[in-house]
Amino acid sequence: DAVILEVPDIGTDYWIYYLTSHNWEGGDFHYRQTSLNGHQAELDPDGVFRGVISRRDPGVPNWLDPAGAPSGLILGRYFMPAREIQTPRLRVVGVDRVREHLPATTKTVSPEERSETLRRRMHSVRRRGCEL
Repeated sequence: DAVILEVPDIGTDYWIYYLTSHNWEGGDFHYRQTSLNGHQAELDPDGVFRGVISRRDPGVPNWLDPAGAPSGLILGRYFMPAREIQTPRLRVVGVDRVREHLPATTKTVSPEERSETLRRRMHSVRRRGCEL
């Protein structure tokens, strides 16, 4: 299964959603797309962030990888939102039916594109001097 996380835009570039364990431990963020921020994520034309949490890559830009964990926490952080933050909406759908629940304008991400995104993520973490 997959979980679709929907949150309307709140008017700030500085926000993030990330996945952690029940003990608030972050996953392998340097090798996996366990988080997306306002600069990495793609909002849909209706101004909604739709993240797809799934152990298998569904081939969409806003995939959040739980790194094999069967359960965990979804955390959201914002800096100086211009509008009221609405309660995120979560929907469980079959991973093979994700596209049926996303706007038709949702891009497709190929395995090669995903690999390049993850490569850039890893190098970004290294540039910041984070311990791996």
